[in-house]
Formats: sequence, structure tokens, C-alpha cells
Amino acid sequence: MKKTVMVIGGGLLQLPVIQAAKKLGHQVIVTDYNPEAIGMKYADISLVISTRDFEGTVREARKQNKLTPIHGVLTVGTDASMTVAAVAGALGLPGIKFEDAEAASNKIKMRSRFKQHDVPSPEFASVWSLSDAKSAAEKLGFPLVIKPCDNMGARGVMLIENKSMLNEAFQNAKDASPSGELIIEQFMEGPELSIDAVICNGEITFTGI
Repeated sequence: MKKTVMVIGGGLLQLPVIQAAKKLGHQVIVTDYNPEAIGMKYADISLVISTRDFEGTVREARKQNKLTPIHGVLTVGTDASMTVAAVAGALGLPGIKFEDAEAASNKIKMRSRFKQHDVPSPEFASVWSLSDAKSAAEKLGFPLVIKPCDNMGARGVMLIENKSMLNEAFQNAKDASPSGELIIEQFMEGPELSIDAVICNGEITFTGI
């Protein structure tokens, strides 16, 4: 049975899943703010809309769902997880709750959940102004890391080893933050592990570490 799949994002990361869905015979809706994104060229239906605009994407998904029922929504990568969750919730599709996607995307909410559930995590502070950053630095001590609370891919992330680095690091993080909210936290030395997994019917399958 031919189904309709909505893919949030039409960049290179999304291209393999778009092509796989097409190969399985499904109709594919692709959204991206860039009408020339490579994935848009493979879409049956292309919608020019930002992957971060979850309200606008939900509106478009509702319209499309009336014309062609949507059976699933997904992305590849993490920048659009809130949008995927919003569409899934609005259309009653499988997916995580919006508040959980938000907590996984917003570093302040993420750290707060870690603290709430006793998950080991560095001490942190929410930062909006340079004055906030200076106060947090005095309280937490150096070295510190500052980063946008709502961006990914190491955009705007800087290590602050002493007070003289604070102004530049603050501005660098501020320039990379869509909302302007930053997080400043204790620097934790050690290896970084990136883990990919698929969860199906409550069973976790690790696909890469």
C-alpha cells in the first residue's frame, strides 16, 4: 500500500531517507526553507518552509493531510526534532512528545531535567547578558564552556579559560543563538561519545557508537 511520508529538511543528510522512501514506493513530502535544497528535487510534494518553524509546518501538514493522509513524519539529524514532534502530535502519528523534543533540543531544559532525575551533569546557568555571564563565571569558576542553548553542531561553542576570554566568547555564542539565550557551564574534560540508536516497540537497537 502506497503511503505518504513527510520528511522535515531537504539537505544532504535527509537525501538517503527521501530516496529510500521513494524506492519503497511511498509518496514523499519534503520541507525546507531553501527551494533549491537537493532533497526538494526528489520530493513528490515540496514545501518551502523552515525546519525550525514548527507552527507553520503543522499548519501545512494539516492541509496536506486533508488531501493525502500522512502516515509518518521524520528527519535525519537533530535540528528539527521539535518540528517532527509537533507534526506527529498534531496528526496523531508515532513520535515523541513535543515537550520531550524541546528538552532534548534546549540545553537549559536538558540540564534541568538531568538535575531533576539525578543524572550526573556539570553545574550551569542560563545567560542572556554579558552581566549574567560574568555573574555565572564568578559563581561557577573557570574553566567554563559557553554555548547557545538552542543551537547544535558546536555552533557558537567556546572554552573560557579565564576572565579575559569572557567578552569574546559571550559575543560568539550570542551571534549563534536563534533566541539569544545562552548556557554557561563547568568544563568537563574527557572523551565525547556520539551514540545512534533506533527504538521500536520499546526495544533499543544501537546502530553506531
